[in-house]
Amino acid sequence: MRKASLESYLAEKEDGIVIVPYSSIKKLIEENIEKSSRIIKGSILKVSSAKESLRRIAGIMKITDVDSSNFRTVAVDAGYNGIETAAGFRPVVIAVAAEFRGARKEVEPIAATMEVPDVYMDEEEGRRISSVVGFYLQFRLAREFLSSVDAVLLDGPLNMGFSHMMRRFSKEGIKLAEMAGSELVTLLDEARSLGIPVLGVVKRIRSSILSRKLKLPGISDLAVSDAFLSRGEYTEPVEADWMWDDIVLWSRLVGVNPSGLEIYSSFAKLGRRPIRVDMPEYCVDRAGELLSHLANISTPDSGVPLPITAVDRLSKVSDEIYRMFYMRTMSKVARDLGDPTVIPFLSPQYGED
Repeated sequence: MRKASLESYLAEKEDGIVIVPYSSIKKLIEENIEKSSRIIKGSILKVSSAKESLRRIAGIMKITDVDSSNFRTVAVDAGYNGIETAAGFRPVVIAVAAEFRGARKEVEPIAATMEVPDVYMDEEEGRRISSVVGFYLQFRLAREFLSSVDAVLLDGPLNMGFSHMMRRFSKEGIKLAEMAGSELVTLLDEARSLGIPVLGVVKRIRSSILSRKLKLPGISDLAVSDAFLSRGEYTEPVEADWMWDDIVLWSRLVGVNPSGLEIYSSFAKLGRRPIRVDMPEYCVDRAGELLSHLANISTPDSGVPLPITAVDRLSKVSDEIYRMFYMRTMSKVARDLGDPTVIPFLSPQYGED
């Protein structure tokens, strides 16, 4: 058995890879799983043994009793789908916004879409670009409701880390990311002037904001918050300081004062599993009130606010819907050119490069 090493692209360190005969790989995988299980066990014991002190450091608070029957929100989400063809990757991106009073939908939802500005030959970049366009549309739609709601609920994070994504973008992708970031600070600035909180509801927690505060490296925020939060509890908002440079940059691009727009995150258990709620600094002092309202309009099982669940469902671009768009496009191109031989040019690509 011989060893080789690669520069780590996961944890900023060098990791070894082990090269063995194929007949030995099963045993090696079992050994790696055993090693991982020991690490997980150690992390669980570490959190469990310090549960009470961690709760104090995290600033655990309880949801309070508020009347949410007239709490007006707009929930916004975006979705995309696409197929890679010989002509490139062409996605469909939509965003959906719906207004709620309490947990009741008030009026017909509205939707928005835009053409992605290029055919991306690289499917991976195409999907990243589609995600950024989705964020842009979310922020733009949310601005339409600021004069009529008590809070904006975005499905997804406010600290989306565009700077990290931009390192892998083309020039067009970088420009789109800057547009999305600028639209975010414009939304936050307009909402701040009206006293309207903007909340990013993160259903699948993959961050390490809380674990860094608690000095628990290697343990995810989901594992930490799930371990010491009881139903109806939340943590005091934690500053996501790593995003401040982005907020300042985007604010300069649109002439907005970034003061009060720094992003904070609170972790709340409103159902079986925790969620993360991002909020700008200007409404951090209302965190308890806002999270109490969210608790009242959330499903008891998932703990996700019902308005978010509703727009999440409406914004999905299913494979069936996309195939309908795609087949119509392919047929129209072949018909307009009067040449059915172009169909292979538009056919989906599968497999490796």
